[in-house]
Amino acid sequence: YSVKRIINVSSQSIYGLQRKKPADELHEIVLSSPYTTGKYCTEVVCENLFQWGIYTNIRLSTTIGPTTKERVPNKLFDQIVRGSDLTIKGGHQQFSFLDVQDAADALVCLMRYDNIPWEIAYNIGTNEAHSLLDIANMCVHIAKEYGYNSTQIKLIQEDIVIVNQTDVKLFEQEFSWKARYNLKESLNYIFAQNYL
Repeated sequence: YSVKRIINVSSQSIYGLQRKKPADELHEIVLSSPYTTGKYCTEVVCENLFQWGIYTNIRLSTTIGPTTKERVPNKLFDQIVRGSDLTIKGGHQQFSFLDVQDAADALVCLMRYDNIPWEIAYNIGTNEAHSLLDIANMCVHIAKEYGYNSTQIKLIQEDIVIVNQTDVKLFEQEFSWKARYNLKESLNYIFAQNYL
């Protein structure tokens, strides 16, 4: 069909959640769920189907936005608006989120570079990572600015290891691209779009 380049949108989750440091594109693949297995299988399919041309696998960080209702910040905001307290287990789990607007911008940026070779995979995300407790505190603080004052955070001490940050230097350097939105800006936007 005269398609010259293929972009497969994959996920950082294929690196697993027990990382000691941000995962770069050569990090070990850890297939810990049907979702991650499906994402990696699609990468293998791309490699086999499109080796005649130019393709890449974009391993997106966890995206957040007003409609990503299954994500941690959205769930926290829903509880806050309902007047519920937040029960946080552990609290030290590390999350790195990518605003959906930045994800779209990065993909458009990649498509504009049609005159250079692509690597087989790129991580796209931010250099930010925050603990679950910090994210909960940010959500509570943002909601308080709009009059939602009743929520308290209850911390339950547990040793839960989650690190989902990726090393995004390769994409940033090759395409002169950086995420525009930090987590606080994304959280403010999510709250404003969903509750104001």
